[in-house]
Amino acid sequence: MSLGNESRTTLNPLHNLFSLSHCVTDYFWLRQKGVTYKKTQIMNEEILIPISLFGAVFGIIYIYLMTRNKERMALIEKGASAELFNKPIQEGQWGLKLGIMAIGVGIGIVVANLFASSGLLEEEVAYPAMIFIFAGMGLVASYYFTVGNKPNR
Repeated sequence: MSLGNESRTTLNPLHNLFSLSHCVTDYFWLRQKGVTYKKTQIMNEEILIPISLFGAVFGIIYIYLMTRNKERMALIEKGASAELFNKPIQEGQWGLKLGIMAIGVGIGIVVANLFASSGLLEEEVAYPAMIFIFAGMGLVASYYFTVGNKPNR
């Protein structure tokens, strides 16, 4: 009874973890015989991305709600009023802020195009820089508009 080729009939090339050369020779011997190995995938990578995204969003919301609840319970235990958390919703403020910021982004794109076409700035630098600068200026302007519109108390 010869132990030449008969000992290599196992389909697992990693049956002897302590002998790397034996594993490599088994792998190439089985490849010559036409035996191929399928990659076993426990889970596709495409499904891991949405699961991890939703898990992260759920975790952030859960932590936010739990800490908010703990803060409120601590205020109630101390005898303080929890009215601090009940802010009235101001109508029209977010629309004004987003509108002025969008105007700032639009002006930033136009100015970036002027800078890029005239050669003052490179295109890769001009667009992000001008968008952020003018969007920030729009947010500052919207802050001053909303502060000016508040009734004096």
